[in-house]
Amino acid sequence: MYLPSPTYSFTIPSLHDETQLDCRLYLPRNSSLQSETIRGAIVAHPYAPLGGCYDDPVVSFVGGELLESGYIVGTFNFRGAGTSGGRTSWTAKPELADYVSFYGFMLCYLHSLRSQEVSRRGDGNIPCGANVEGSNPQLTLDRADIHLILGGYSYGSLIASHLPALNVVADLFRNTNCRICPVVNFNRPRLTELDISGERMG
Repeated sequence: MYLPSPTYSFTIPSLHDETQLDCRLYLPRNSSLQSETIRGAIVAHPYAPLGGCYDDPVVSFVGGELLESGYIVGTFNFRGAGTSGGRTSWTAKPELADYVSFYGFMLCYLHSLRSQEVSRRGDGNIPCGANVEGSNPQLTLDRADIHLILGGYSYGSLIASHLPALNVVADLFRNTNCRICPVVNFNRPRLTELDISGERMG
């Protein structure tokens, strides 16, 4: 199965230099919110100068299989791919920051979905006993029961293999000045248009 049309298409700024990156989210037909663990996956594309972008057939096939298995799937274009801004670097450091930008966004998005499910249930607890604590539970990124697959094909997998640890990425997005994370600070018009409730936009 290949990926269908995305549920959401939007842009986020790269942590490296705020270059705008094309992004897509695909929500499964059967929501993974009802289970004890919310599951997400990122599939990055091959090298942009050789035609790589999030429309790559391998990315679409892998993403489609994950979507069919109930994962919330995210794809993005590195700088210089598709209509993302910028151009491909020689060092891959900007592309690593591009991936970290989308990784952080996905953590925030999945956590916000989990928090909304907890609020809907009205019990204040995330399944499996992890309690949402503090005055701003959205900032407790590492407490929610969220599983996120970080992957890619070809160049995308090379970049994914160099990603920093979860706690490093969570700390970056815990910063209240972050303009990528919709849970922390939704102050960019392109991001405020994204309804983080999980409802499909018409």
